[in-house]
Amino acid sequence: MTSQIDYSTYFKSGYFRVILVTVFVLFIPLVAMQFTQEVNWDLADFIAMAVIMLSLGSGFVSALRRFPQKCILLTTVFLLAFIYLWAELAVGILF
Repeated sequence: MTSQIDYSTYFKSGYFRVILVTVFVLFIPLVAMQFTQEVNWDLADFIAMAVIMLSLGSGFVSALRRFPQKCILLTTVFLLAFIYLWAELAVGILF
């Protein structure tokens, strides 16, 4: 006897969307590296950005499910955390 797995709830979840957005955003520098020498990422850069995007995105989805009435505040906090981490890893001038 085989059981049917319902994947529709998984595809509608916020975590799946976080994974999709992360993959699509990481394709931008990957494609840009094929056409220009100005974008020079190595494997560590892709891994670092994927970890940052997946962890902050998953944290945002979890926090939004727990506190749905605080959508604007949560979006601002997670967006500022992402920009801070990105800038710190890119140039390292903040701390």
